[in-house]
Amino acid sequence: MRGPSASVDTPTSTNPVSTSCGALSSLTLSLSPEDRGEGTEQRPRFNGLFITGTDTGVGKTHVASLIVRQLRAEGRNVAAFKPACSGAAFDAAGCAHWDDLDRLRAALGTEVVDDELCPQRFLAPLTPPLAAKLEHRTVDVAAINAGLLRCGRRSDGVIIEGAGGWLCPLTEGTTFADWVAAWGFPVLIVARPGLGTINHTLLTVEAIRSRRLSVAGIVFNETSASACDHSTATNAAEIEARSGVPVLGQVAFGAGSELLHGQRAVRIRWHTLMKDVSGPSSVVSGNDGTRVILPN
Repeated sequence: MRGPSASVDTPTSTNPVSTSCGALSSLTLSLSPEDRGEGTEQRPRFNGLFITGTDTGVGKTHVASLIVRQLRAEGRNVAAFKPACSGAAFDAAGCAHWDDLDRLRAALGTEVVDDELCPQRFLAPLTPPLAAKLEHRTVDVAAINAGLLRCGRRSDGVIIEGAGGWLCPLTEGTTFADWVAAWGFPVLIVARPGLGTINHTLLTVEAIRSRRLSVAGIVFNETSASACDHSTATNAAEIEARSGVPVLGQVAFGAGSELLHGQRAVRIRWHTLMKDVSGPSSVVSGNDGTRVILPN
């Protein structure tokens, strides 16, 4: 691996899970005066880093939690945010909860309510628009954007975790990739270290760059005990050579929060990978003609 250089040292309804809005040919972001920054000299600015994966189950939440925990330990006022999640578990009392949100909350070390962590939550383990449809709802992008702006106002930076892979659907006509492109966040990729990761990771890098976004780096994450896989010795170097993106390190299975670069532990300056934004300012077009209008 190359060293990480400067980075090291339908009907509208409301229910208990989230709010939804009908599918519209154009959806305008609705923000309160406070969230718009009215009454101030400029709109609120904050640093953000979006975390995606090459697939579902590669360990995005694990890596996101690692980053949040480190930044908090450094005394930084960082927030965690997940635009939408699906696939709930139920406790003995029959209350729904989402493992990703529980882990992010634990990393923050504060009692953040689900609505602040993730404005759009669905029960079925499907993509958000399909899970929403089962509940006779739609994904409310306005609520997502307003929630993220609130997080940004109250923190110095936000670690934003996606769902599934880069092109996971967010609404009926748009993907998480479209949403991230509207904001302009840099993207950190979480990938498996084993055989097949070169193809998966390079495809993800190409798709991110096609939206004129920067790839902040790649983190390998072991999701199970290592089997005999000779490709792990060369995959990082191959990906770096073919993409120009640094593999910042690898999280070994069962290693907790330690990030390894080769055989040594490294500490990434995650705050240097974030980008300062002041809110979305573009139009996202879905493949079905849906347009999500994000005002200046």
